[in-house]
Amino acid sequence: MLSLSKHGGRTADSRLRVGKYYGPAGTASTAVDIVAVMADPPVQRPALRLPEIPVLVAALSDAVWADASGEIRRLEPAAAAARVAARPPLLCHAPATARRLGVERFPAFDILELFAFARPGRFCVPTPRGVALALGLKAPADLEGEAAALHAAMRRLLAELAEAAPHWRPRAIAAVMARGGWLWGRAVMEALGQETETAKATGLAVWDDLPEWSEHAPEPPPG
Repeated sequence: MLSLSKHGGRTADSRLRVGKYYGPAGTASTAVDIVAVMADPPVQRPALRLPEIPVLVAALSDAVWADASGEIRRLEPAAAAARVAARPPLLCHAPATARRLGVERFPAFDILELFAFARPGRFCVPTPRGVALALGLKAPADLEGEAAALHAAMRRLLAELAEAAPHWRPRAIAAVMARGGWLWGRAVMEALGQETETAKATGLAVWDDLPEWSEHAPEPPPG
């Protein structure tokens, strides 16, 4: 029989231990002791903080700009292009977005980069709808829905990284990329629970994960 209870902020795994003891006049009775085995305390992770950045979705003839406050506006491509020069937005597929706005490539929080980091080797169609479907989110029906889907995708991917925080390899790689100027660097490092300044600098040393080996052939068996 197993029951769970909270004790001192930790989960107590309480098991019943049944035995015999002899009461008055030698009568046998059943003794039940509750043995509480304290489990390890849960890992305390920092609260997930999302970057306060606008969202941009560009179509062929117009665009949607969603402020960090949540206000959504339909804009002409020229007006949207003027906004991206002031602040890097969250978007999907930066080269295609720049072409639709008729401008050169500009700094942006591309959700495809975050997807590739959080889910390496996984495929998704490089559109807001494709990213949403790959993450199990509701498929957007219009540009406003695509903007909301990009924000939800950012939250989902950063939450997945927060779950992977105990593993040092993503943290170390993110540190190297953050030092190189990757726009997602600070948000990823915060999700992984580590400051950029104190992160391990050997993130690309993948050979550290290889098993030990010898350059010499093994000794022949005796006899």
